[in-house]
Amino acid sequence: VMTLVDALPQRDVLEMSDIRQWVGSVVDQYGEMAIWHAIRLNGFGGSEIGTLVRNLAGQRADFTSAHDIVEGKLMRRAPLETSGDMTRGHENEDSHSVKFQRKYGAYRDLEAFEALKKSQGSHSWMRYSPDDVVQMPMAPFVDDDGKMVIQPTPGENHRWLIDYKAPRSVDEGDEIAFQYACQLSQGAILCAENDIPISGMMLSQFDWANWRLKDDVFG
Repeated sequence: VMTLVDALPQRDVLEMSDIRQWVGSVVDQYGEMAIWHAIRLNGFGGSEIGTLVRNLAGQRADFTSAHDIVEGKLMRRAPLETSGDMTRGHENEDSHSVKFQRKYGAYRDLEAFEALKKSQGSHSWMRYSPDDVVQMPMAPFVDDDGKMVIQPTPGENHRWLIDYKAPRSVDEGDEIAFQYACQLSQGAILCAENDIPISGMMLSQFDWANWRLKDDVFG
């Protein structure tokens, strides 16, 4: 963890007392997962970009603020707040992906997935940890109402960027939330800048009440 911290671009402005407290607290709570949290200090990821964009526009974000995010990057705030929502999403991600892939005849594009995980953006702060990159016989298209939907393409696979969410409840009529749109957009930018062409993006939300997936195409 300390090796990762010492390599951070913001290392010169980090206080040693903050570093010691952050590392001690995070290692205590997460064990080896502290390495993952330390990696997240090196830039702003998809789960953070929506908040930054909203605050830049003078609007409040849903869950946190740009101030809190930057405090975290400066190691003055340790990521110790956990919630049922976060835990549920993390623990359900594998089964969610299995259900999604079965639904569409999809499979993980492992080469593209790994390439996106390691990708660098045109701005050094840009980072992205994909939930999934899949190949599936589906293509995006705009229907007569101007809504973007999916169309089967039997025998012809297309690469999609997928984000899995496990909210407390899902409303069939809801559009993609702003922060999720920002998250997928940052992923798409990194795909474009690293020669990982994608045909479309999709937000897949697990509807617990009806035990189904609500999948929305985004583009």
